[in-house]
Amino acid sequence: MADSGGASIIASGTKIIGKLDITDSFYVDGEIEGDINSQSIVTVGKKGLVIGKLVAKSVIVGGEIKGKVECDNCEILAGGKIKGEVHSASLVIEAGGILEGSSYVRNNGYAPQESDSE
Repeated sequence: MADSGGASIIASGTKIIGKLDITDSFYVDGEIEGDINSQSIVTVGKKGLVIGKLVAKSVIVGGEIKGKVECDNCEILAGGKIKGEVHSASLVIEAGGILEGSSYVRNNGYAPQESDSE
């Protein structure tokens, strides 16, 4: 059977306002204002801008995200920027990448609870 899934692309010059639920890879080079929920990889290209909450398996940032990011793996490329919170099990920031905000480590996809230590 052929796989009907594939990457979705938001091209430069495109602006979307609203909530997106995605099962496959997603590439943003335009602007999205709203929440994104993905079961796969979300890549924000050099011209891309996401304003809102982004939940995904993996996030690669070459452009800019303003808001909260929740993922297993987050990579901020040179020239990429996140303004807000990152909740991830793995965070890589290349030279020239910027995280302006807070980073929280998640274990096995879950943030540790204070009551777990009792």
